Amino acid sequence: MRNFLGGYEQGAKYAAPDVKVNSVFAGTFDDPAKGSELAQALYGQGSDIVYNVAGPTGEGVMQASAAADKYSIGVDIDMCGTAPGNVLGSMLKRGDIAVYTLIKDEVGGNKVTAGTRTFDLKSGGVEFKVCDDIAPKIPAEVTAKLDDIKKGILDGKIVIAKAK
Repeated sequence: MRNFLGGYEQGAKYAAPDVKVNSVFAGTFDDPAKGSELAQALYGQGSDIVYNVAGPTGEGVMQASAAADKYSIGVDIDMCGTAPGNVLGSMLKRGDIAVYTLIKDEVGGNKVTAGTRTFDLKSGGVEFKVCDDIAPKIPAEVTAKLDDIKKGILDGKIVIAKAK
């Protein structure tokens, strides 16, 4: 959770150094009502965007963004359809890429062993999907900047800090 927060905060400050990032923790991954309550509180405190990193609890975040007519960002899966016009995009965890890669390695004779294996932006294990209904509203210079940032992460010029 702290890595999600740290990465989001680093990215927000990279884009706008004076931005203020507020954070709250639901303490659960399966309570959409709690997600909605917390998102509503953040919107009430002036937040423009709430980034959900709480699985099903985050479905409440998406609902709250629609009710407040504010923006949200989904996580894990494509959540664009949960609140069209209010969900900017989703940070996708590509478990399919991880599973496919491990099976391919094993079948190809590269024995898969116990331990930690990272599937990141470079390996295709994570990605950010901009919602189809939002994409046409994003100015070309912003899209170009996002592409530059992605390239910077991939080539190592931009390093995402790990949580402390």
